[in-house]
Amino acid sequence: MRVPVRLILGLIILVGVGFVVLYINGPDGTPAGGGDTPAAVQGTDSPAAHPPPDTPKPPPPGVEPPLNPPKGDGPTIHFEETEYRFGNVREGEVVEHTFAVENRGKALLVIKELTGDCGCTDAVASSKEIAPGKSGEIQTAFRSDGYPGQQIKKVYVDSNDPANPRVELTLTGFVARDLALDPSYIYFDSIAPDAAASRTVSVASLTDTPFRILSVKPSSPHIHCSKPKASDDKHYEFEVTIGPGLPTGQFSGEVVVTTDSGYYPQVRVLLFANVTAAGKHP
Repeated sequence: MRVPVRLILGLIILVGVGFVVLYINGPDGTPAGGGDTPAAVQGTDSPAAHPPPDTPKPPPPGVEPPLNPPKGDGPTIHFEETEYRFGNVREGEVVEHTFAVENRGKALLVIKELTGDCGCTDAVASSKEIAPGKSGEIQTAFRSDGYPGQQIKKVYVDSNDPANPRVELTLTGFVARDLALDPSYIYFDSIAPDAAASRTVSVASLTDTPFRILSVKPSSPHIHCSKPKASDDKHYEFEVTIGPGLPTGQFSGEVVVTTDSGYYPQVRVLLFANVTAAGKHP
């Protein structure tokens, strides 16, 4: 029995096509190479056909996309140092220091305000406005009179730097007092107008240098002081009395003690009293 030639050729073609399909798709229908299907044959279910919902839409033809505002184009305040250690000074001395300030930004730096943390500290700017790339000075001063011991004084620099609107400058050191006044502050809690109250005040040298009290002067006729008594040439005591005849209400005054000390010629005793009709009769 002879098989027609055309039938044989047809079977050969069918077998060849089957092998090609198997090679391309693999036995499970997926690409045999494990790679991604080309985008051209992915159809409408491909990610390219469905972009994420937050993908920005391109601008209409002929419209330029908006530019983001440039960053870092404001003023930038900069100090090489923000603390000055003045070491040891005698009470009554004025500590002065100049802080250099620079504008490292791209816009005009404006010093809005300079504030000390107490009335004993001052600050002045050489210029309230500093151009980009330029420098200025902050001149500070601390008056140590009345501030013995370890001190930390601050100056606050407020500017238009958006990243650093306030800079803290510090003056720190020790203020030595030649004379010790004890107490330097007296408060009479509650006293009747016709009553009187007294306290003992001592003045002593904190060094080996002797001194003398030259005078003791009260600031009000309602304050009376006894003559200072010396136990030696480095220690004195005297009595401070307020009343009688005090006016009703809050009373305040002081006693100024003048000495021959070369570094601290005067010391002050501050007095306060609450004078009421129901006050005490010491």
